[in-house]
Parts: sequence; C-alpha cells; structure tokens
Amino acid sequence: NPIPTNWLVCMAVFLSGQAQDMTGKMVGIWFPISCFVAIGFEHIPANMFVLTMGLLAGADLTVWDIFIKNMVPTTLGNLFAGAFFVAFGYAYAFGSIGGNNKSPIPVTRCSQEDLEKSMEVHELGLEATPVSASTHAERQCAPC
Repeated sequence: NPIPTNWLVCMAVFLSGQAQDMTGKMVGIWFPISCFVAIGFEHIPANMFVLTMGLLAGADLTVWDIFIKNMVPTTLGNLFAGAFFVAFGYAYAFGSIGGNNKSPIPVTRCSQEDLEKSMEVHELGLEATPVSASTHAERQCAPC
C-alpha cells in the first residue's frame, strides 16, 4: 500500500529534520523505517533490484508485470500521499490551512551575531542591556 509507505518515509524525513542532534536524527528515522519494514511495505528502489534479479533468475515475471503491478501503483500512491497527506499535514500544522498559529511553547533562537555581541560585551566589561518582555516577544521565531 503506497500511501502509508510514503507517509512513513516522509515522517522519517520530517523527524530527522526536526531533531537537533545526531542521536535524535537517528531515532527519528529508525521508528518510521522499522515500522515500514515490519509491515512489509513495497519500496521501488529495493524492488528494482529484487525484481530485476528475479527476471535474471528466470522467475515467472515480465517487465510489463513489474511496471504495471509495482511501479505504476507505487508511484501513484507516492504522488497522492506526498501531495495530499503529507503536504496537507504540513500546511495545517505550519501554514495557512491551520491558521498559522504561533506555538504556545516559547521558542527563541540565538544567531551567531548575538553570540558575537554577547562576547564583545563580556570582553569589554560592559553591562548588558536588560531585555524587556516586549523585546523578548519580538525576538521569538515562528514555529519551524
């Protein structure tokens, strides 16, 4: 079934992209891909090898069978799942469909320039300017 296959692969990509360290990226990839393998979903690149080897070994299979029974349904399912399920999910979570609401969790990011300014202030022995609540709110980023 290509739709949940594509969803699991896209979730692995999304989770690895959201993780901040290598361990998080590996765990984020591991769970969806393990589920993908355990369920036994079809994967076109893997099947390209397996089905080609089957043809070379003399299996009761034709190139037309491979194309019609594997490549076409899987490609259509990937297209459908990627275009509708995954894209709609992202648009709802982060885009205009869901209202693009800001995260209730305060998110701040520190740029390299901020770090350099902080180091300059510290090296010169200057007093740092206190940050008011309104300035702090302005510096918060929209959710990623």
